[in-house]
Amino acid sequence: MKIKTKRLVKILRRLENSGIFWLSISLLGFFLFSDPIKSPSQSKIVLEQVRGGTKDLEKVKNFDPTFHRRLKQAFPDWTERMDYQKKQEEFYKSAMRKKKEIERIRVLPNTRYYTNEELDAIDYFHGTGIYATFQNPKTKPNIFDTRNRFLLKMHDDKLRNEFLNSLNSRNNKTI
Repeated sequence: MKIKTKRLVKILRRLENSGIFWLSISLLGFFLFSDPIKSPSQSKIVLEQVRGGTKDLEKVKNFDPTFHRRLKQAFPDWTERMDYQKKQEEFYKSAMRKKKEIERIRVLPNTRYYTNEELDAIDYFHGTGIYATFQNPKTKPNIFDTRNRFLLKMHDDKLRNEFLNSLNSRNNKTI
């Protein structure tokens, strides 16, 4: 038994130095671990996660990607919501730096490593906790929406017109 394992180790060492060994290992890994997308809904979820979007696009009525792109480029926003998001972004970036450091030193993730503000920012950007109700597409636009959620709500004609009317009335009061 010892002789066979020694012989196997010698063969593997020789093969390791050749390019064929690494090519065969990489092809084997590719075939073993490649998992093709089986359904269109799976691909949609992956695309939404890559884009940082929402999983409830089905709940958004009349979703039009070109209209959404135009909204992203030029649709107005109110300063209070933008200021709130900027504040949350700072805490979120801090939390993500801590998360990377925790993963780097291989410590088990625990919420006690984060401040309350950082946990709140994580909930804000992930749409969980208290923000789940505020960022729901059926809820009117509010200060607790992220920019992306806010723009998704603007696909609804009624919500968009109400928001623009309120924004115009605010602007007229300040002038």
